[in-house]
Amino acid sequence: MTSFIGDGRDHRGFVHRQRIFIERAPGAGSPLYKDPLTVDKSTVVTAVAYEGSHAVTAPRRVDFQRVDLPRAALLGDIHFDKWNGRSGPLETGSALGVWIAPDSARTDGRAGKAISLHASGFATDDNRPKQEANLSHGAAKAGFKITGINMRETALTVALWCKSGSATGKLFGKDGYNAFGKSYKTVSCAIEGGRLRAGPGHVSGGKFEPNVWQHIVLTGDENEIALYLNGERVASGPGSSTLGTDTLDFFVDHPAAVESVRLYNRTLGADDIRRLFDREKAPAK
Repeated sequence: MTSFIGDGRDHRGFVHRQRIFIERAPGAGSPLYKDPLTVDKSTVVTAVAYEGSHAVTAPRRVDFQRVDLPRAALLGDIHFDKWNGRSGPLETGSALGVWIAPDSARTDGRAGKAISLHASGFATDDNRPKQEANLSHGAAKAGFKITGINMRETALTVALWCKSGSATGKLFGKDGYNAFGKSYKTVSCAIEGGRLRAGPGHVSGGKFEPNVWQHIVLTGDENEIALYLNGERVASGPGSSTLGTDTLDFFVDHPAAVESVRLYNRTLGADDIRRLFDREKAPAK
């Protein structure tokens, strides 16, 4: 494992020292930043190789790459603008699996195409393909499902661009019941009476505006869970040790349009979330 020692100045001029650990992800060909450090002209970075807690030698080569959007611990970046309009599995280019339910259709996004979920308003059609096993419980139906979420840390961030005409409905969570007949207590997010609500716990805030494209982010770990709406922090509360999940169901029985979803196996700070919003925002159609 390699680490960098970086000295950087904050807005008050104080010097802060931070060690950035770099490790190789399973199957990856390049190192990943585990705890990214934002550097500027005043930052001095010294590369040191560590074995345990002891410095052993300097790395022969250290490469830096500037990125416009957060990439550390990115599990997947799913965009629906290239979706071909067919239900079933969607190729994501990552380890994540995405299954799109029937009754989905292509629709206009802010600057391209998006996916419309429950497009016919839950119309019944005996000839419609059956739902994937375990996609729903009882009569509930997810608009799409993400599987293969491999969490190495008890921390998760879900960021999505979506639009809905309803002021109440599920955005995402693990739907259904466990082997003991109890609902899953992992991370979830919903709209209740026009306000965002996150779980576990009762984190609630923000004003969801119907029929307007909005950027929603839930980020949390064992210490804190926070909600962001259009780049602004709108609510926070205690964290949880039950955030771990391998699957998320999106928009269960909730008609909506979705442009993109990002998943991270870490929390994102306010600066990163603002960067995500500013980078991806565009005039709504």
